[in-house]
Amino acid sequence: MPHRKEKYASRAQVPVFYMLVEDDPFFFVDDSELRHCVTALVNSPRAEGSLMLDAPHCVELSHWSSGWYARCFGFALECAASFKC
Repeated sequence: MPHRKEKYASRAQVPVFYMLVEDDPFFFVDDSELRHCVTALVNSPRAEGSLMLDAPHCVELSHWSSGWYARCFGFALECAASFKC
């Protein structure tokens, strides 16, 4: 029986940008977990993931937020530009 990640991640059919933060008290975080999550997105046309070092759980409310938002919006712009009109 597949793990929940594989079960639900395989249903995603849209681009996915996945980021983990290093200083997260709620989730297990390392490069192996990141790769496992991103590779589970088998039906996504584009799946990217990264680990933000030293960043806290609520990265969007921290000093790291500007970089985080820039990466998210950059990913969205690249995906939008690749759509066929």
